[in-house]
Amino acid sequence: MDEPLVSISVTAYQHAQFLPACLDSILAQQVDFAYEVLLGEDGSTDGTRETAIRYAAAHPDLIRLFLHDRSTVMVINGRPTGRYNFLNNVKHARGRYLCHLDGDDRWIDPHRLKIMVDHMEREPQLGICFHNALNVYPDGRRIDYLRTWMKGRPLKETYGMEDLAAENFIPTSGVMWRFTPPMSTFPAEWSTAQAGDWMFNLYFARQGKIGFIDRIMSERHVHGGGVISGTDLQYKIDVNLRMLDTIDQVTAQAHSERIEQRRVELHTMALQDALDKGLKQEALSHWKALAASKAYKDPTDAIAEYGTGPYAQLGTVHSPDPS
Repeated sequence: MDEPLVSISVTAYQHAQFLPACLDSILAQQVDFAYEVLLGEDGSTDGTRETAIRYAAAHPDLIRLFLHDRSTVMVINGRPTGRYNFLNNVKHARGRYLCHLDGDDRWIDPHRLKIMVDHMEREPQLGICFHNALNVYPDGRRIDYLRTWMKGRPLKETYGMEDLAAENFIPTSGVMWRFTPPMSTFPAEWSTAQAGDWMFNLYFARQGKIGFIDRIMSERHVHGGGVISGTDLQYKIDVNLRMLDTIDQVTAQAHSERIEQRRVELHTMALQDALDKGLKQEALSHWKALAASKAYKDPTDAIAEYGTGPYAQLGTVHSPDPS
């Protein structure tokens, strides 16, 4: 086997419905360089493991298979994750560039790998490069991932650490990292942070700027079995708020102002969602966080309205003290 220029990590668990398309999308790549596939299977019971074994047997010079069982699963904040599976793949990666596909995602452009490598080769100052993706839903909807995330904000050709510190806008199926193998030890937060891909992106963003290619070259399947996509909005926001605390520490408070602005955005979103769902305690918690934040533009207005209008569900307040 030639030394690979690119290592492709694939993690699979209960992905029998999606894994063949994921692996076929890798095998369909049209490139003039060597690459390897690091396929980690996490002890599925739905036929995913059998699919992984079959593909590895058919492509022994390309796919390196790692079979795990549920005893190795890392539980983070009470939830099982694929973190051990992913880190094991990274530990065995040999390429100058590294990318990742969850077993329920796929690339939809056969030139994806070459486009990304060419961009990284032309722009040696980049630590990361990424492209856009589609969110695909069970009802057939196909939605532009990044433009939905950015909510009308203009897209840029390059992003920096200050952007990524506040929000993880990079679709994992769209990323390529500039990698230096071998990597046998990892920062502690890679094993403890709830959003491991965010921490991984931050690590490589320290090497340089983040390049963006405005081209949709992958699909992300959003379904009930997804580790994050299958959860409700309150949980997703809680994960992001916890991650902001971690990132503020990891970056030595270098981006605290932008991080606090993002906290306000998340608490505002969560407050409205809680009010819509009649979740009084959750709404009260988010309102208190907003009132206590120096980044909240006009907390006195919210305090004045507390007990009236949309805040009537929260009860009556006699003091602006949010404690």
